[in-house]
This record gives sequence, structure tokens and C-alpha cells, in this order.
Amino acid sequence: MEFQLANGKLLHIKGSRFMVEVLDNQIIIDIQPSQKANIKPFEQEFDRILNDTPAYIKKEEQTKVIKLSEIEKSTSDHDQITEIGKTVFNKFMKTWSQGFGDENAEQPDRATLMNKTMSDYSLHVIRYVKSVGGLTSATMRAFPTTDYTYTPYRKQMRLLAENIAQVSSILCPPLSELLEYPFLIEQP
Repeated sequence: MEFQLANGKLLHIKGSRFMVEVLDNQIIIDIQPSQKANIKPFEQEFDRILNDTPAYIKKEEQTKVIKLSEIEKSTSDHDQITEIGKTVFNKFMKTWSQGFGDENAEQPDRATLMNKTMSDYSLHVIRYVKSVGGLTSATMRAFPTTDYTYTPYRKQMRLLAENIAQVSSILCPPLSELLEYPFLIEQP
């Protein structure tokens, strides 16, 4: 080996099979005379070195495929998607509301519920919530009453919707953005 560079350009690298010289603007690669008879032409050898991929890299990587639910694959109609979203959201709300507001009651794992529901039905739920005007409105439709102006009812539905928005702000941000502002708790 011989190096000089820094504008004095002189670089010799000599191996057992070939020699590399860098002079001015030239790179000279020469196969050693004692090795010429024993090796393939340099270009073939060089290609082999570049293309010889280690076995651990050659292994085919398994790609994680996220499959849409069969229902989602078969639906392209907005009304049908919204209807599925309504059904899924209502079921989601029944579980989400269990023990809500009662510190002594058993609480469901709301984060897991959010992940499972939204991983399969986010398109459906978000379209449904948008179609009814927002998260609080969808929550009120999940728990219908005879008097939608009753203040304690509206307050409870708003708290549920805010709780969903809070959890979904991390796990499913598009859902959290559907919380209505402003929302009147007390109706005149």
C-alpha cells in the first residue's frame, strides 16, 4: 500500500489478486500476473463480489399485510358504509360506557377497545360520526332518550364523547377531531 493524495495523488493498493493505482485522473486496476491464470476475468470477479449477497440478507422478508375486513372490502357505497359504522359505533359505545363515571365499577380496557374497533372499522365509524354531526351527536344517538334537552343527559353524553376524543387523540386522531365545538350542555 502506498498513499500520498492531498493533490499529490499517488495511491497504490496491492492485494494478492489485483492492484489498484490512482494517478491523477486515472484509476488503474491490474490483475497480478501470478494470479491471472487462476482467476476469472476481473469484471466477472468484481461482479461476483458485488452480487454475492450474504444468506441472511437473501432471506425473503415477510411483509406485514394489513387485511381489510370482508365487510369493508365488499362495500363501496357511502350509505352502506355509514350504516355499518352506526352498528359498530353503537356496539362500541355500549362497552365504552360500562362503569363510566363510577370509580368503584369495573372498567373495560378502553384503549384495547379503541384499537380493535378502529383497526377494522375506522372508515365506517368516522363516516357515521361525520354524517350525524360529530362525536357528541353520535354518542347521543347510541343512547336515545325521550328528551334530548335534559341537562344531566346532555352532560353525561358530552363527558362520554370527550373521553372518547381524549383517548382517540393518541390512538385514532381523525376520530378525536370530530368532537363538536361549541356544544351547549344547557338548552334554553
